[in-house]
Amino acid sequence: MVFMIAANSVHHFQTHEHSMDVIAYHPDSDWGPTHEEHPMINRTWVSGHKILS
Repeated sequence: MVFMIAANSVHHFQTHEHSMDVIAYHPDSDWGPTHEEHPMINRTWVSGHKILS
């Protein structure tokens, strides 16, 4: 199954009886993530605050 989460939408994943593998494709990235710079984490906000990697 493939799905897309719209930009700037609130989302989370939850399973009760089965496991779920998530592979994230983040088109904002011009390069792969490093320990210092991770495009998906750098652009993640929770409750109006940027999360820290």
